Amino acid sequence: MFDNPEKLLIECLRERRAIETKNELIYTAGFTGFDFFDLTKLTLSPETLEKVVFMYLDLLEKVKEAGIKYNKLAFLQKTIGPIVLASNLAQKTGKELLVVKETVPTTKKLTYELAVKGSVEPPVLEGDKIILVSDVISSGGTVLKGVNILEEAGGEVVAVVAIVDRQITIDEKNAKEVFEERNIPLFTLITRERLLSLGFIEPSKEDLENEDYFDLLKKIICIKIGEGNVAQNLEEIIEKNKNFLDLKVEKLLKDKGIATTEENKRLVRNMFLATTMIARTDALISE
Repeated sequence: MFDNPEKLLIECLRERRAIETKNELIYTAGFTGFDFFDLTKLTLSPETLEKVVFMYLDLLEKVKEAGIKYNKLAFLQKTIGPIVLASNLAQKTGKELLVVKETVPTTKKLTYELAVKGSVEPPVLEGDKIILVSDVISSGGTVLKGVNILEEAGGEVVAVVAIVDRQITIDEKNAKEVFEERNIPLFTLITRERLLSLGFIEPSKEDLENEDYFDLLKKIICIKIGEGNVAQNLEEIIEKNKNFLDLKVEKLLKDKGIATTEENKRLVRNMFLATTMIARTDALISE
């Protein structure tokens, strides 16, 4: 049996490139971004499917540890990936499945457009306590539509679980805070920031301008090693290298006639560190 779900995800991402970086793409919720997590690539392979199922079982165990009881699992109908996952989770948990359809195919013979709130198959029974299962959470908007459909049908959504939290903030609220307002806890395995620090995501312009990659490195050290003397010593080494790199970056900017502002130094420093992280990850994947 597996014992480290995050390590499993990293192994899966090394085996199959399930995260794609594009110039720009539109997420289901309507927001634009640059990276896309494709669960289907992991669920259609028998080697990685077993690991993905365990990741979700681990999340469901955390739900159980929180004292939350449920009798059904609901999935948003997106692509074949979640459907494959759903059947496997049903076998492992013994829970019934619900498929949430946010829109229903219709013909436009009598009206130009027909707005449909959504539907659930099979029907929700009154008193059903449901966990909504998703692959990715962005702002929470798309999943919240699924929550509304389930609750309008008579069920109660008691938790939401997902592999990746993109941590998108809308009106100063992230998905976790949005769900908390509805008294629905959110359980996720990994954040976009963590995937960024591990080199599985190519940074956007906003990442390079706003993140501090040395801080990301420190977070990795704390997670892997802890808060002891070894971690502290490694943090000191990182700080020394930061000073050395800043001197090199400052010289580069001066040679190019570019202002040596803190913003410009951070941007160039982050570009160097991001390139190094991604190259290291690509080398591990190609082994």
